[in-house]
Amino acid sequence: MGKEGKVYVWVLVVLAGIGLAVLGYYLLSQSREHVEGPRSAGEKAVIPGEETRAPASQEQGATVDVSTEQKGTPSKEAGGPKAFPIEKQKQKESGEAKDLPADAVSEIQKEAVLKIEVGADMGPQVKMTPDFCSLIDDHVYEFFMYLSHRPYVKALDLEQTPFECFQEILDRLATHPPLPAGERADPAAILQNMYHLYRVLGFQNIRLIKTVLAHEQDNLEINLDIFYKWLMSGDRCSKTSLTRPPVDVIYQYAGFFLNTIGGRAYLFRRSPSVRLLITYYAVLIVHRADRSGKNTYGIDVLPTISILKQEISHTTTLEYRMNYVDRLAQLEDYYLTKR
Repeated sequence: MGKEGKVYVWVLVVLAGIGLAVLGYYLLSQSREHVEGPRSAGEKAVIPGEETRAPASQEQGATVDVSTEQKGTPSKEAGGPKAFPIEKQKQKESGEAKDLPADAVSEIQKEAVLKIEVGADMGPQVKMTPDFCSLIDDHVYEFFMYLSHRPYVKALDLEQTPFECFQEILDRLATHPPLPAGERADPAAILQNMYHLYRVLGFQNIRLIKTVLAHEQDNLEINLDIFYKWLMSGDRCSKTSLTRPPVDVIYQYAGFFLNTIGGRAYLFRRSPSVRLLITYYAVLIVHRADRSGKNTYGIDVLPTISILKQEISHTTTLEYRMNYVDRLAQLEDYYLTKR
């Protein structure tokens, strides 16, 4: 074959290849249009691998919707909606026996400060009004209504309601007061004080007290402040629905916890917060008796004040510790000046 023949063959091969390419493209475009359907003018072609990708604006919108839903609907971990005092009153009036969250009681009990700071001395300088006396009674009663709905109290299977147990405890303690002094002169008094609370209160009441103290640590400071204010306002809140123990009995128990082996041993078996707070309020009670000339057992609180002030100032578990430290410093100056 000559040179011209070879050139002719190569031209035919190139033309045949171009024809096959055009035919293949035509067939491919027809098959895609049949599967996807015709595209409208201006519609972008779908890029392989990006068919399921959502637009950026849609992704951001989905995130906002989720966060909004989370903010609008409290989860169980967040504790759900709070039951405030008005809601509690409605539940009480309707007879609903629902478990109330701890923060609901905290909201009510914080009102019991009644413009008197936590840990303040309830001495004669504090003026009582009928509203104060009525409100402080209500707070004490509400606390025991709250306890009656708590699962850990229900698990005790008490024969009485918590409020009835409270009334029985007060009656037993008032009927059988301890000996707050004289253990050195009468060794038998040591054993008597060691078992005093167990003999007077009985197993059921002791178990209730220990259980409540263990489960109500978060509201401990407010609770004890309420009970201290309630106890020490008895002589000025005589026309109320709740009967308080006599002032001299309260003084005897304060001396019991400060000045006897049995009383102090009982406190050292409790948590540090319980021990420090009960000791603090016992100091205030004895100081009030001392100021009014009714410290009949001559209990000296100055050594306790100095030690207690140091302990409370170094603790991290008491929210109002500076209130207690400031008041103890005032009492310390008072007794040092008298000596």
